[in-house]
Amino acid sequence: MGKTIIVSSHILPELADFCNKIGIIEQGELIVSGDVGEIMKQVAGAHVYEMRLPPEQHAAALQLLAARADVANARATDGMIRVDYAGAPEEVHRLLAALVGAGLRVQSFSEQATDLEEIFMQVTRGVVS
Repeated sequence: MGKTIIVSSHILPELADFCNKIGIIEQGELIVSGDVGEIMKQVAGAHVYEMRLPPEQHAAALQLLAARADVANARATDGMIRVDYAGAPEEVHRLLAALVGAGLRVQSFSEQATDLEEIFMQVTRGVVS
């Protein structure tokens, strides 16, 4: 329709439902702007995978993941392990195979969608006025 509506909100998941372009401003400076999908690809970079293992195996899993070149970051949160996978998407099966091959009991393994809130947290410095 050739119309632009500007919406400012702190409820970022809702914005993603009806916006196709975004701009993130911090202290009056435009940090990033453009198509939502393109920004998510640019900023997220790695694919995020979440896996569930028995809690007593988290330390061993994190140690194994930290040694891998295709893992940018791995952390345990809320009883899950989240992995920023920087390898080729078609090779992610090797990551799962390494965990199982090390005797770890992987109970679930799935790719997580990056949302606007994660993008916002990655591009801003948390400076408030």
